[in-house]
Amino acid sequence: MAVLRGLSRLCEFGNLKDSLIRDQIVRCTNNHRIQEKLLIRNPNLQEAMEIAKGIELTDLCMKEMRTSDRDLVSEVKSEGSGEEVMKTNLSTPSRIQGKQERNRLKCFRCGSSNHLAKC
Repeated sequence: MAVLRGLSRLCEFGNLKDSLIRDQIVRCTNNHRIQEKLLIRNPNLQEAMEIAKGIELTDLCMKEMRTSDRDLVSEVKSEGSGEEVMKTNLSTPSRIQGKQERNRLKCFRCGSSNHLAKC
């Protein structure tokens, strides 16, 4: 947006400047979820930026959660003997047998060892 604002200073867009910048953001984004949401809602420039930032943050958090879940599953599998399967409920670490495992698992959001992503 900063680059588009800088380029628009050289033009005489007048009152259309913000809507033209918004249109370029909608047209040129490579995130289809952002593009779809902006096309459906047709927000002003400020709202468009808030929507885009929200979707990008959500995508980043989801990616981080998937990564931490995979790491947790890999860790639990690697500790098993191969014959027994340890079933865990990710939201309730009290089901994990053994004090050592409970102390090592921490919530990726707040760092607490009392729960996993329940805060």
